[in-house]
Amino acid sequence: MKKHFISFFLFSLYFRDFCSSLRWIAEEEIKAYGMYRDVKLTRYDISPGTKQVTWDFRPRRYPANCEEVPIYVVLQYGSIPSLNPNNETYPKYFDVDASHQTRMTLKPDNTSQFLNISSPRPGSWYSASYRPSEEGKIVQSGLSRSCRYFLSLAYDTPKDVQYLPVPTSQSTQLTLTDSISHIKFDVKQETYEFTLSLNNCKPDCDVQIIYLNQLLNSSLPNIVNCSTDNAPCQYTVISPDINLAHRFGLRTINSSTVNATLDITLKECIDHEENVTNTTSCIYYKTLDRLQFSNDFNVAFTYVINDTVHPIKLNVTKDVVNVLPFNVQPNLDIGGTLNLELALNSVPLNKSVQHTRVCGYISQNYIPQILNNEEIQQQDNSLCCNSSAKYGGIIYYPYPQPGTWFMSLSVDCYTENDTSINIEPCINATAEVGVSVTTTTCYHGRCSGRGVCKEYINSPSLIVYSTCVCSAGWRGYGCTDNKEAYSVGSQLTEVLLLTLSNLFFIPGILLALKRRYYVEALVYTYNMFFSTFYHACDGDREDVYTLCIMKYNVLSFCDFLGSVCSLWVTVVAMAKVYKPVTVLLQMAAPLFLVIGVLYDRTSLLIIVVPGAVALTLLAVSWALRCKTRKSCYPSWRRYLFFLLPGVVIAATGAMLFAFAETVGNYRYIHSTWHMTLSLSIIFLLPPRKVKKDLALNINTNNDPTTGDNFDNDSDMCLIRPVNNTNLVL
Repeated sequence: MKKHFISFFLFSLYFRDFCSSLRWIAEEEIKAYGMYRDVKLTRYDISPGTKQVTWDFRPRRYPANCEEVPIYVVLQYGSIPSLNPNNETYPKYFDVDASHQTRMTLKPDNTSQFLNISSPRPGSWYSASYRPSEEGKIVQSGLSRSCRYFLSLAYDTPKDVQYLPVPTSQSTQLTLTDSISHIKFDVKQETYEFTLSLNNCKPDCDVQIIYLNQLLNSSLPNIVNCSTDNAPCQYTVISPDINLAHRFGLRTINSSTVNATLDITLKECIDHEENVTNTTSCIYYKTLDRLQFSNDFNVAFTYVINDTVHPIKLNVTKDVVNVLPFNVQPNLDIGGTLNLELALNSVPLNKSVQHTRVCGYISQNYIPQILNNEEIQQQDNSLCCNSSAKYGGIIYYPYPQPGTWFMSLSVDCYTENDTSINIEPCINATAEVGVSVTTTTCYHGRCSGRGVCKEYINSPSLIVYSTCVCSAGWRGYGCTDNKEAYSVGSQLTEVLLLTLSNLFFIPGILLALKRRYYVEALVYTYNMFFSTFYHACDGDREDVYTLCIMKYNVLSFCDFLGSVCSLWVTVVAMAKVYKPVTVLLQMAAPLFLVIGVLYDRTSLLIIVVPGAVALTLLAVSWALRCKTRKSCYPSWRRYLFFLLPGVVIAATGAMLFAFAETVGNYRYIHSTWHMTLSLSIIFLLPPRKVKKDLALNINTNNDPTTGDNFDNDSDMCLIRPVNNTNLVL
């Protein structure tokens, strides 16, 4: 990995010689998508005046012979992308617009793959990188080749040409040629339309006007060719972006010089406190104040007057658009959910005669073209409330983009019967509505009761965001997608199987106590206890079917440590070494095995290394006994009726655990693993020697193979023959 980073760094230095402002981001690992927390997020800072941004993505896989799994990259301006690679449903009333996202599919072949975006919006851009989901796979660490996928990148932001700033409040004299003259200007926040015009052209207005910003309506032309007739030479932009400088290019068509007067006319909404006339198109309210609470992404947009928070109540005027602005902050607000609610507070008219309807159109960084309620209701980003319904309107935006947002309100009136709704002129001029604008984590700070809302920090960009970690098979942004949700019976079956299967340790514990293997009995009890409560706490289940008596990490650690210690003490007991050595080996388990469990508790080496050491000890001990006895040890009966069944049972469970376990059958295979390992103890744990009167154990033939069997062996590897002639009774 170090070699690849150095090569990419040298490539970046070489690339920088030809680029004005190259930036690079070191290699990062890309994970498979399971939940949003698995996505790798990256932020890019684009400065104002950037002509074009070029991303150079370089994905690779390690080792190189791994499967060529694609890497997906989703790029967008302003906020982290809202993703839905598994086509999961969003909660009701969510508005998710992916049209402004740029998507790429990368091959991990360690080659450069480029993406260019012209005239990018200045500010922060974000990318989300991930691999396809690996549903159903459970790969035991160390049993198969581990494939890893990485992505490094560089991006270049060369500066655009210099623009001449021009004022909107006065005329500007220009001299135009066939070379493009670049101008720019800003508009006020209340602007819903502007017109750029060239007047007093000399000798004529044979000029081309080029709008260099992106149009809200892409079907409109961005070039106007002015003719020499009396038609006005002008360019009109409806619903301009209020947070961007508007850039134009001006040049003559016939390679002549033209002197002209540049005028910019702005159409703006009037303040809501001014008098409304027949020519008024829209009313502009004061921008909402931002009230930040102690928790992240917990913000209320409201009016704070004299240190007092006032609810938002608006008297919406008929026949005009009522515009309510509020500002979403970059970094601070983009990691949560924007919630907007609209309710009709009071309607001073007889509902039996006429109903009132108020609709709001939500836009970002622009005031929409003047709309009526019929047009607003046809839009996705809209909400309505009326006097004939009990509830108001609501709409949610996950990971909202920063900038100035507008809720444009319109009111109309109607009568209804059994077959139709008829729009009529309103009897009253206004209707009072209540508005709520807030941001919260996840879905109202919760996950529909089927998951946990968590906050994550994605380094190195330090992007903070909230997301739901769903349980019991529920999926989606708010854990509302039930296509793969587990039933109650399924969850009960899982928790009962995984916990009660540990009760199969009880026969082994009782046998160990009977044979006076007290340390072994303690380890088996420890293993049974923590495995039971670890699986009661672990698992993809709802909270009602989960029990955590202590921290999850503590239960997990103790479960893995207990399992490997059970293996160790069983083999040490089978080896039957000297008692002082046995005590030493039993103490070595918690002292040294804990290091491996802390380092990587899921690694196969946690089982293989102590298992190999213990089996080597067992082989040496039994070989010495065979040499001393001059016969096979233990007896063939012990091999046939105890060791062979015990090894077969344990090996069957281990093979199922290692190679047959999937997400779908986990509850059954893992429970079988619990049962096989605990039952194998009954066959593998050796019996203790029964102390008898010493005279009954005298071997008159000095033959170590006579009068001795596996059940009556001493705890030592070497057995000294007893000489009866030296025995004093």
